[in-house]
Amino acid sequence: MIARSDVGRFIAENLVKDPNSKVAEAKTAALLTKDLVDLVETTGSALKDKLFGSDDDAKTTHRDIEIKLTKLMGEDNLVGSAGEFGLLFAFLANRPGARSVGNEPAVSVQDLTAMFVDKRLPDGWETWRKSKTDWVRNTVGLLISASREYRTLKHAH
Repeated sequence: MIARSDVGRFIAENLVKDPNSKVAEAKTAALLTKDLVDLVETTGSALKDKLFGSDDDAKTTHRDIEIKLTKLMGEDNLVGSAGEFGLLFAFLANRPGARSVGNEPAVSVQDLTAMFVDKRLPDGWETWRKSKTDWVRNTVGLLISASREYRTLKHAH
């Protein structure tokens, strides 16, 4: 199993090694405000309604976050990579038997090998739910871990 934070570390290490990478730390930090983190970590609708008001307000906030993430993906390699790997985690998030490492999502090496070496999707992939919310939640989780690691690595040099 590969934990989401391990993928965040992988993203950061690659960006630090690439002299042509673009990482706009200030824009990424602005995206990762407390409200955004609260939104994607929220699982209960009562807490969501308390934080954001009506269901329509929550949907508008969620849509605004999707727009900001998508715009930044083209401007910032850290955000773009987090978004791409966020898709992978979102695709596998509701797979029967999906597991966590510690308290975070993880993907199995077996699934990754099937997808990227054998060029086939896991059995039953058509049957489990995939959602934009899972993409946002996993992308933000990757942004957080990759940003922390990136700052650590950049300041070590």
